[in-house]
Amino acid sequence: MLINNKNMFNEISTGASKSTVDPRDIQDLSLFSPLTGDYDIYTHIDMLNVEHQKKVGACTAALKSYIEYLYFLKTGKYVRLSMAFLYIVTKIYIDKNYIEGSSLRSAINASMKYGVCTEDTMPSNFELTHEQFLSQRIPDNAWNEALGYRIGGYVSIPIEQSLIVAALDKYKLLYVRYEVGEEWYTSITGVITWAKELILPLRSPKKVISGHAVILNRAKLGNKVENHGRNTWSRLWGNNGDFYTFYENYKPTEAWAVTLESQMPLVKPAGPVIQEKDWRKLLELLRFLKLIK
Repeated sequence: MLINNKNMFNEISTGASKSTVDPRDIQDLSLFSPLTGDYDIYTHIDMLNVEHQKKVGACTAALKSYIEYLYFLKTGKYVRLSMAFLYIVTKIYIDKNYIEGSSLRSAINASMKYGVCTEDTMPSNFELTHEQFLSQRIPDNAWNEALGYRIGGYVSIPIEQSLIVAALDKYKLLYVRYEVGEEWYTSITGVITWAKELILPLRSPKKVISGHAVILNRAKLGNKVENHGRNTWSRLWGNNGDFYTFYENYKPTEAWAVTLESQMPLVKPAGPVIQEKDWRKLLELLRFLKLIK
């Protein structure tokens, strides 16, 4: 969805539709974590390139940054992958339409089946219109190269505070969708704050206008746990392309973890999700029994 506002510093686009329910999805119900503890500030922030998608609704292709991070952890080598390749393959071969934006699961499916080639092989030209962007030809050598950067598995994370916390402890990064309001573009005072910090922390929008995909990690601010997201709206937006929000103020509508391996560790088939209040009762019981601190 493109926001048209002549007063804006620049026009930018979102484009993350809500993923539909798929019975093949697996939820990680092995997650268990108390809501206390010390959390390190994210140390690999420079490994996630901050792109500027401009008028192209390619935010779901931010998944490529997650894959870059996983590849770096596995090999110790950093490679920059192509948002253009991932988004075009997602639209043409998974969604099979030219409508702006996609779901997060579509991008996951594309990266599992086709992978992602490098930025050098297929540069991401965000000066194009959305139609022009999707009309680009994928280089012949991109297909084989992309197979070297495929994800092997994925898991859905229940949207409960304690489980999001546990998932970020376990996987370090999550691929999430947020609902977007005008607050992402302007401050609550109505003053354009494209490159200012007044938009932070992000809050649940009063009026939802779209959805947006980002890569999420976690840090500790004082005594409060905060979620940090890497956005695709350039380093001029927010805090050098970064944003933060507290879970109680703003929670994602869906969250996914991915791996380069063919199996996600310690997961169970999707089923009823334990509610946060029940997790808290269980935590209290375990502490009473002195099984945890």
